Amino acid sequence: MKYATNRVERTHGLTADEFHERFLDRNLPIVLTDQVPRWPASRRWSIDYLIEKFGNRPVAANLHDDGMHTGHHVTLRQTTLKSVLMPMPDAPKLHSLVVHVLKLAPYLIPDFSIPTVVSPSEVQSSGFWIKPKTTTSGLHFDHQNGLLGVVRGRKRILMFSPDQVEQMYPCPIRELEDEMKRNWSSIRNVFNPDYERFPRLAEAICHEVILDEGEMLFIPKFWWHAVEHVVDMTISVNFFLRVTESDSFPLFYRDRVFIERLLAAV
Repeated sequence: MKYATNRVERTHGLTADEFHERFLDRNLPIVLTDQVPRWPASRRWSIDYLIEKFGNRPVAANLHDDGMHTGHHVTLRQTTLKSVLMPMPDAPKLHSLVVHVLKLAPYLIPDFSIPTVVSPSEVQSSGFWIKPKTTTSGLHFDHQNGLLGVVRGRKRILMFSPDQVEQMYPCPIRELEDEMKRNWSSIRNVFNPDYERFPRLAEAICHEVILDEGEMLFIPKFWWHAVEHVVDMTISVNFFLRVTESDSFPLFYRDRVFIERLLAAV
């Protein structure tokens, strides 16, 4: 990979109009430094606080034997929030939690708020993420614009613009059951790339972002990205924005949707 010389900008004080015009409408990432510090969560969310307030709440945690979260394999284990935050010595160590807040954890809503750069009507969903050190996500893209705010910890994020799809090795869609893989790369671990198997990746331009506690990253739709967690425990909240009729879809994505529809019609 070749790392981009122009770093993703960090800024604060953007109005909603400025954010839309300069970044969302142009499909460009940006780090916002003034959103997460506004939240009560930035003061409250210690491990002790979350255990005391919500520790007995049932959750379905993701288990990762190899520490890699991908669309290729997802194993869920019914447990409690306390067990995720303070696992027993004999519990699986490479586990993480992703919770759809509006459906499964509405009790968290008073502790954070929708970013001021978007309107409530633009937000479709919100997630609560707990990731221990050494876990990573596989390389993938989202078809929705997203905002990711770190409340505790730090994330290292590798990002690639949509025009580099040929270097990203998208998973082939061969059967209808492969729908889950449509947003994922065949590259197993972009943090430890196998250039012999994926030679085109060596030419990819990578934007590296170290997202610190209190910062929020705008991840534009169709930008390929992977996330590495580099401290003991990272707690974050994300927002996905609604897809609108005005949203444009890159050709490679339209082709993949077309393939899915053909498979569904068989």
